[in-house]
Amino acid sequence: MNGPVSWQKAQNSDSKEIKALIRQVMEEFGFKNFGAQVDDMPEPDEFNAKGFLGTLRYQDRILGTYAFLPSSEDTVEIQKIYLAPELRGNHLGQEMMALLERIIARRGFRKITMLSSGRYQAALRLYDRLGYSRLQRAEDASVFCDWQLEKVLADG
Repeated sequence: MNGPVSWQKAQNSDSKEIKALIRQVMEEFGFKNFGAQVDDMPEPDEFNAKGFLGTLRYQDRILGTYAFLPSSEDTVEIQKIYLAPELRGNHLGQEMMALLERIIARRGFRKITMLSSGRYQAALRLYDRLGYSRLQRAEDASVFCDWQLEKVLADG
């Protein structure tokens, strides 16, 4: 990786590139029949009106996404954590999660939940290192997710 990355709030003009990245990563990990879920994803401005959707840019391309939506007064669900293969192994996933947790804490939320797949072994190891607890998968969880994770943010 040569050169800096930039972290930006997503805009509607990013939508096509964001969806292409999500499709790329899901296909890479062997997921099939996910098209409608990606196609029906809210536009970034709509997502940001309720929560937050960010992009990681490298060499003028979107190569990462990170997001959350509130699920209750003090809880958010992290979503849309995707990182292109060419940027993995550079601690950007860890940096992405730290940035997301700071944004979440600044907005006054105390608890984070998220769903993930066992196919994302490196991501699950990262979440373990960051203090997320693995819980039983919720009955109504996405068919693409095996794990429900949770973390309570420290006060301060």
